[in-house]
Amino acid sequence: MYLLIATVLLPCAGLLGFSIYQKYQKDEDGAAQESYNLARLTAENVQRFLADSREVLSTAAQRPEMQSRNCSAILTDLSEFFPRLADISRSTTDGYLYCATQGKKNADPIYVGDTEWFKQVSKTRQFTVGPIVSGSSTKGWTIVLAQPVLDPSGAMIGTVQTQINLLKFSLAPTASTLPDSTLVTIIDSRGNVLARSMSPEKFVGKNIRDVSMVRVVLSQASGVLRTEGADGVDRIFGFVPVAGTDWKVLVGTKSNVALRQAQQSAVANISAGVIILFVALFLGIYFSRRLSTPIAGVREAAGKVASGDLQYRAKVGGPTEIAEVATQFNQMLDAIVASQTELRQSQTRLQLAMDGSRLALWEADLLAGTISFSETWAELIGEQAGTKTYTFSDFYGRIPVEDFATVKHHLILVLKGAVEHFAVEYRFPLANGKLNWFSGGGRVSERDKNGRAIRLIGVNRDIAERKAAQITIQKMAFYDALTGLPNRRFLMEKLQQASAASRRLKRQNALLFIDLDNFKSINDSLGHAAGDLLLQQVGSRIASCMRETDVLARLGGDEFVVLLQNLDADDALAAIHAELVGEKIRKVLNESFRLNMSDYQVSASIGIAVPRAGIALNTEELLRQADTAMFQAKAGGRNMVRFFDPETSSMVQARAKLETDLRIALSSSQFILFYQPQVDDAGRLLGAEALVRWRHPERGMVSPAEFIPLAEETGLILPLGLWVLEDACKQLALWAKQPHRRNLTIAVNVSARQFRQASFVKDVLAVLARTNASATRLKLELTEGLLLENIEETIDKMTILQDNGVAFSLDDFGTGYSSLSYLKRLPLDQLKIDQSFVRDILIDSNDAAIAKMVITLANTLGLQVIAEGVETIEQRDFLATQGCHHYQGYLFGRPVPTAEFELLKF
Repeated sequence: MYLLIATVLLPCAGLLGFSIYQKYQKDEDGAAQESYNLARLTAENVQRFLADSREVLSTAAQRPEMQSRNCSAILTDLSEFFPRLADISRSTTDGYLYCATQGKKNADPIYVGDTEWFKQVSKTRQFTVGPIVSGSSTKGWTIVLAQPVLDPSGAMIGTVQTQINLLKFSLAPTASTLPDSTLVTIIDSRGNVLARSMSPEKFVGKNIRDVSMVRVVLSQASGVLRTEGADGVDRIFGFVPVAGTDWKVLVGTKSNVALRQAQQSAVANISAGVIILFVALFLGIYFSRRLSTPIAGVREAAGKVASGDLQYRAKVGGPTEIAEVATQFNQMLDAIVASQTELRQSQTRLQLAMDGSRLALWEADLLAGTISFSETWAELIGEQAGTKTYTFSDFYGRIPVEDFATVKHHLILVLKGAVEHFAVEYRFPLANGKLNWFSGGGRVSERDKNGRAIRLIGVNRDIAERKAAQITIQKMAFYDALTGLPNRRFLMEKLQQASAASRRLKRQNALLFIDLDNFKSINDSLGHAAGDLLLQQVGSRIASCMRETDVLARLGGDEFVVLLQNLDADDALAAIHAELVGEKIRKVLNESFRLNMSDYQVSASIGIAVPRAGIALNTEELLRQADTAMFQAKAGGRNMVRFFDPETSSMVQARAKLETDLRIALSSSQFILFYQPQVDDAGRLLGAEALVRWRHPERGMVSPAEFIPLAEETGLILPLGLWVLEDACKQLALWAKQPHRRNLTIAVNVSARQFRQASFVKDVLAVLARTNASATRLKLELTEGLLLENIEETIDKMTILQDNGVAFSLDDFGTGYSSLSYLKRLPLDQLKIDQSFVRDILIDSNDAAIAKMVITLANTLGLQVIAEGVETIEQRDFLATQGCHHYQGYLFGRPVPTAEFELLKF
């Protein structure tokens, strides 16, 4: 029996020892993983710093000032915006520094042509991270970050660079928040120490390639190892490369610190195991019959522990040996709890490192619909310290709608399994209500048995400073520092976009080049400060003359450019609009300016370029044309507006003359009405369409195609349309007194601008009352485009007039945006087949099909149908066979004055 007891207990003791060894090994692996995670975070911080530095230097290299030797001011501005890059300079292709931040100029040029970084950037013509160097000219141990400067042709004309003092290179926020026992080091591929969190002055610049641990690090991409460091201290290291460089980040924690609790736990567990084995053997031999009750108590305690209750302890009692077993059992449990405490402490240290890096950990429970954040999140958003838990609706409801659309898109991709990770930028309100920029990234951490995601984890970071830097960089690149207006670079990009849009929309653009006539005299007499103030006021006045869709830019000096977009497709109308804006600007600049407590007068010469329809111009050519026109304005006496194209100028003058004549014509009764007959299929006269004609005293008859668009553009269509309506109603009243004409109708065209007048219904009813014309004999012709805007208001107006007897015909049906959804709602009486379909109805199957469709649709809706443009008997017969029985066209009569119309025989 005793042998049996010993045989059972000995393997148990072996298993206990093996489990203790596994626990110790797991703790060591956990410490190594912690070091690796910290190394990765530090590498990401360094990589982010290099990326931000590259963006700053790249922006500086693209500035126009870098094409000359006058770049100190812009370098100083960059240093103020980015204090970590305070020492920025400019060099030539032959390797001499000639431009530095203000206050740091050298008496003699510094030659850097033989440095490794300069040779590398000259060879690659890309952003370069130089090797570590030392010397008086470099102020100790430094590295150089360099960016090539290219001229417009793409040739390299120099570099812009900054020096990083490695003794002052901050590993914060990572290094400053780590436990004292944690060491952070950055080395290059040669084994040179670039940065160190402990005693940097002793190690930076030192080559430690001969250290065995360093040789392992340099031979592998990333990993962990336990070994002695360069200072002879045994540590557990994690090492990670810095992307885009030959650097590696090493983070090590002293082994005796990382594993202290694990070692103590192992010793305690081993001791407990030996004692348990000894006691078990002793009791098995001498007291086997006296063990059952006390051992049952220990067995009960073991069962409690196995069920997860680590706080339960065995009762100490019975024989001394059994009491000792219970005591050792309890001590073993204490050691296990201590090991768990050490694990939690390791997790806490990792959390502290993450918090020090300004990273907020989060976990989303998709089943509960909640998202929880670490304490760092409360600090980032300015709320009371502590972890934060939100419902999905609360958290995502705070994100602006436009940002949430992006966040939602990335989340859907992850949940569908399309991607493993996601990273997105969005704004979130701080405690004070201000929106702040954050970047968030995460991945699925748990799925259910069906593979559906049920839990996500990730990290958030405050990126407000980076966003602000991006805005600053963009403003420096695209806006003028003095006036805040867009600069030449912005204008040229906008010109390309506007040119593409004008071709797509079939609209015109125009460019106005504005140059002050006497700016130099004011600058010389009052000083540059007054000149700058004048330019700011000039920019504000010009902007007051523009629409929101137009663009105002300052090219430099006293030159401004205005881009007018989305003008009329007609060259003449576009040119008229441009001239009106140019004259408005010229007049507003003629008003006095308040400078140095006194009033001063200035004037401007303005050149206008309007691309002719169908002629493609590149942006540089269009700007050159406007510039040439501006010089023509100066040569012509200054303070005037000139067009680049003399033909355009003549066309504008002719259109202006026509507008003046049109106004005179309205006041001097130069307009007359012609009537074109409308008949049925038996040749009976049904009525006529009233068509306005202009009998000019000098030019004779002016085509409606010439003056109607101008009347629409200038608003003169309103008085002209009212005159046409009144004259037609007078004619109806006269015909009503003639028995053979009293049943004739007159169709009057109504323009969209006229119909949209709030007083349109009242005006029509007033004309009918004033002329005593019968409303049932009046037919108003509307176009499809007119009906599409504000459909409810259109129906209301038509219904009121129809209730008073007025009929409505839909003119040019089929040429616009026909829609059955509105057609069936409109109180129409007639559809009119456009002459463009009738002209080729006998030879074009498409035209014939459209005509048939209109006739069928009219019959279905219970409407009359009339075809215009009927010129042959064959056309009339074809339409008659399809069910169209009313016609208008040259076959029956041309438009003629009233006297001639009344002589027509039907």
